[in-house]
Amino acid sequence: MCSLENNLFQNGATWLRADFHLHTKADGEFSYTGEENRIGLKGSPTWVLKIFTPPPKPKGKIFEGEGQPAVDQLVDSLKGLLH
Repeated sequence: MCSLENNLFQNGATWLRADFHLHTKADGEFSYTGEENRIGLKGSPTWVLKIFTPPPKPKGKIFEGEGQPAVDQLVDSLKGLLH
């Protein structure tokens, strides 16, 4: 096994490889002998009451150009929001 000290990135992150398998009672791989109200929807601490699609956001504004002229356009646009 290699040392983690040699694999750390500048900000301390490290790679992790994982393989997850979800088993349910229906696939026969799951065996739970505890209380039924501790698993599934009944055992969930949160219940979704409503699922909805949020309204679309208005399109943004693109300022063309480079440097100070583009900054001036942005500042003028922001000043218009304040008045």
